[in-house]
Amino acid sequence: MLATGANQSDNGDPGRKWAVGGDLRRWIIEHLPSGSVLLLGGAASPFPLNAPDHTVVDMRHLASTADTAATVDHAWVNDALDPAKDPATVVQRVFQTIKPGGTLVVTVPFGLSRGVSDTPGFYLGSLRRLLEPLFEIAEPELIDGQIAVAGVRRQQPAGVPVFSLDPEETAFSGLDRRLNERLRLEALENVHAAARYAAAKTEVEGLQAELKTTKGDLVAVRRKLAMIRPLLAAPLAVVRGGRRLKRGAARRGRVAVTFMRGAGAPAQRATGQRVPAAAGKATAPPNWRETLVQDFNTWLRAARDAEGDEIVVMFSGTTFVQEHRGNRPIRLTNVYLRRKCPVFFNYYRSNYKQPLPEHPDELLFQSPIDATPELFDALLTADFGDKKKIFYASFPHELMVRHLTVAAMHGWVTVYDARDDWEEFAKVGMAKWYHPGYERYVASHADIATAVSRPLARKMSAIADREVHVVANALDTRFPQASRSTEPTWPPVIGYFGHLTDKWFDWPLVIAAAERYPGYTFELAGHQQPEMEYPPNIKLLGLVGHQDLADRSRTWSLALIPFKNGPLADSVDPIKVYEYLHLRLPVLATYFPQCREYPGTTITEGREEFLELLPRLVGTVVPEKETAEWLTHNTWERRVDRYSELADEVRARGRDGVMALLGAKW
Repeated sequence: MLATGANQSDNGDPGRKWAVGGDLRRWIIEHLPSGSVLLLGGAASPFPLNAPDHTVVDMRHLASTADTAATVDHAWVNDALDPAKDPATVVQRVFQTIKPGGTLVVTVPFGLSRGVSDTPGFYLGSLRRLLEPLFEIAEPELIDGQIAVAGVRRQQPAGVPVFSLDPEETAFSGLDRRLNERLRLEALENVHAAARYAAAKTEVEGLQAELKTTKGDLVAVRRKLAMIRPLLAAPLAVVRGGRRLKRGAARRGRVAVTFMRGAGAPAQRATGQRVPAAAGKATAPPNWRETLVQDFNTWLRAARDAEGDEIVVMFSGTTFVQEHRGNRPIRLTNVYLRRKCPVFFNYYRSNYKQPLPEHPDELLFQSPIDATPELFDALLTADFGDKKKIFYASFPHELMVRHLTVAAMHGWVTVYDARDDWEEFAKVGMAKWYHPGYERYVASHADIATAVSRPLARKMSAIADREVHVVANALDTRFPQASRSTEPTWPPVIGYFGHLTDKWFDWPLVIAAAERYPGYTFELAGHQQPEMEYPPNIKLLGLVGHQDLADRSRTWSLALIPFKNGPLADSVDPIKVYEYLHLRLPVLATYFPQCREYPGTTITEGREEFLELLPRLVGTVVPEKETAEWLTHNTWERRVDRYSELADEVRARGRDGVMALLGAKW
């Protein structure tokens, strides 16, 4: 016969059955001998007993009275002992049903693992105390989350079965109950969270649909603006013309002239009014201003007629174009001039008394930063025919915040070219004009954003939340070679040319090198070195022209770039490394991440590494083929080509973001 009792009293919940895992199934088969088996509590699936060895007795065919004869060989009580429903009576009934010496197997869930929180559960001690008066019990075991126990029916009862928990089990049961309640609450919270997520998802989908509708409305507004703009062009031109006439009349009628501040002059007030001259110190209009305006008008005519197809505004915070200061804006400008492209070059000067620079190329107009704002309106609105207009903001000055949008409105492709980490320069006192809000605005709203190194590009991308292209520094192909072949001397001569300020030049490191290697000579060409005592083998050469540098480098065995390690240097791509390699000098540098893969260049990460490698690199040879090929791909001509490509991409696709509202007449 194959049948079961539902539970200990045949009136429980027949759906509450515990699955029998593989380990527990094997244990039951091992501990139930062959013969007839009383199954109490419901069979788990798959049924663990072997049909040839076991006959399962139907509990309902057995009498329920106390004098029932023992007719069954063995019993398996499967999750049929409920602490809340008098389990002692069930054990007595099973004792009466199976024969003396028969085997009882009991499997019950451990503790409150069944998820019931209002009644106590079974533990090893409480189950033993319930069964031992009627059965000789072996040591209980925990298998697959259940207590499994096997016992042999006694000939006579050794006591009365009782279910109880000892103090330790009672305490554990309370903890078990609390944990079950916490799990129940967390499961309920998960259900609520899923409901909130579904509601939020529905809301997001609604907002996306609303955004799509708004974008359609924005497109319609742009079309209307495009229709209105031509109607406003003539009135605006009249207004601007009237303003120019008014300013010209005011200039001609003034006896004393106050100029817009330069970088070294007192700051303008927030109202935009110029700072007045000191009382009683009126000055006559300086001749430089009239000369500047005349030269600007002459340049405008030359720019319209220039052969090149691009016109460039280079808003640079550097000095005017000159050989000794070949920085990035100057190098780019020189390439444009060689291509017959006119350049308006803004430069820095400390005060308006410094004379205007001269330059032989009529396509170059150089404007000091204290005069540039008064020329910008005429420059940005001028008609240059079909020339492609490109506007470089080489540093994020407040003037760029004011004029970047004006340039964009009049068809200039705007570029923010991050050539240095200005925030770090400001920290060492070298960019007092810097404001992070200005840089964020310019980097975010320029049509193109570029940086000289990968670390700086990552920083600018984080600031502006946009793509920032890496356009590294490069070699000026007109940088001279030595007039004679290289002849390194012995003892060695170590060379450097560039800025010598102690703001970033690592003087302690260079002095330590000179002291460790007193037989070496260290020739340093540049300016702004600090006043101090130098070791006798350090030779300060001052500012030296490029040809003289090239000739002097004939005797150098190694070139250095010793900057202070830190965030400022991390963003740098030194122009001098390209020039050193052009002169075929091996390079030893402090930490510049951008230069790690450059040929013939050794990057160090600390003071001792730099000092130890210096003598090993003296007299080494730069790999000729690799260096020549690398330099061919890293020229300023290639950089200008890259900027032209980026500008053409903007003209082809149109502007992004807020600036797209301005439109453009490319």
